Amino acid sequence: MLTCGDTFLIEDEEGLDSHLWIVLTPPNEGEVVIVSVTTERRKSEKLVRLKKGDHPFITHDSVIPYSYAKVVTVESIETAIKNGVAKKARTSV
Repeated sequence: MLTCGDTFLIEDEEGLDSHLWIVLTPPNEGEVVIVSVTTERRKSEKLVRLKKGDHPFITHDSVIPYSYAKVVTVESIETAIKNGVAKKARTSV
C-alpha cells in the first residue's frame, strides 16, 4: 500500500521522459495527493527546492510545482505500477 513519502516514476504523455512523483498525503478514503518534481527554471515555483542527491532520481536543481498537484486513487497508482506504466522509485523521500 502507498504511504506518504513514497515515490514513483511515470512517463510523460509522449513517452519521452519519466517524471518523479511523490505521495504527499497519507491515504484518505482511498485517495492521496501527489506532486511531481521538475527541473528548476527561472520562473519556477520555488517553495520547495531540491538539489542533486536529495533523491537518487534528482540529478540537478529541481522544484515541486504545486500547481500540478493531483488527487488520485491509491488503486490507480498501484494498478499503474502493476501494469508497468509506473515504477516505484524508492520507498520514501
